[in-house]
Amino acid sequence: MLKKKLARMVASLKEMQAVLISYSGGVDSSLLLEVARQALGNNVLAVTVDSPVYSKEELEFARRFTAKQNVRHKVIKISHLNNPDFIKNPINRCYYCKSELFRLLRSIAGKSGIKFILDGSNASDLEDFRPGRQAKKEFGIRSPLEECRISKKEVYRLSRIYNLPSKTKPSTVCFASRIPYGQKIRHQDLSMIEEAESYIRSLGIKEVRLRHYNLGASAGLALNGSRCLKLARIEVDKKDIPLLAAGRRRQVIRRLRRLGYNFVALDLEGYRLGSLHQFKHG
Repeated sequence: MLKKKLARMVASLKEMQAVLISYSGGVDSSLLLEVARQALGNNVLAVTVDSPVYSKEELEFARRFTAKQNVRHKVIKISHLNNPDFIKNPINRCYYCKSELFRLLRSIAGKSGIKFILDGSNASDLEDFRPGRQAKKEFGIRSPLEECRISKKEVYRLSRIYNLPSKTKPSTVCFASRIPYGQKIRHQDLSMIEEAESYIRSLGIKEVRLRHYNLGASAGLALNGSRCLKLARIEVDKKDIPLLAAGRRRQVIRRLRRLGYNFVALDLEGYRLGSLHQFKHG
């Protein structure tokens, strides 16, 4: 079954002849990039965003991987924090982010003579809350993994078959997704999230999400967030909870306090995909 799905995707890519891939450096877009490279050779252009909402580690991975695979690569800067609709952090925040990105990609593709723009969305993403899908539809973005019904588990399986350096990477999404809807997105908060998650991963924990709360911000007690008490709610894989709850508890608290967090909490339910989505109607 998976072999047929892959063959279908390769055939679809060959029909496109030339593609621009929105490349994040994550496991999904890395697989798509490699399959496209083998199918289309030099007719592949990878574009990666440099923005405070995305991990610097992922950006560096994208640079290394494209260089190693000899894929044309362009890095573009996007100032998401200059977009008032985005920083308000509404339920459809992803729509504004993706619209800005796809508008730029359309311009780059047009100048490069490329008709098709692809992203790494897979079939499992259809089960999640993704406001950015509307932007994909408006800008005509294709998702070969999703179209060929390749799931997240199958993405990892294919990544192992291709022996990609991303084959064991956990899923990653933008740091803005760590902030509850309605809480203003600030550069300082994004930096705190990135540094905290990077530190926790350095302890040997691969899957981590740090949910960031400015306590009092939603009540208008500190409109700019600077005087808010900051709470970090850490989600890790359930098997890693004992490591943080016992062995590394004190050092994690000390490190996050230095980053600016007043309270450090470990979520006993463990990591859940899109755990903040349950509050999107509240």
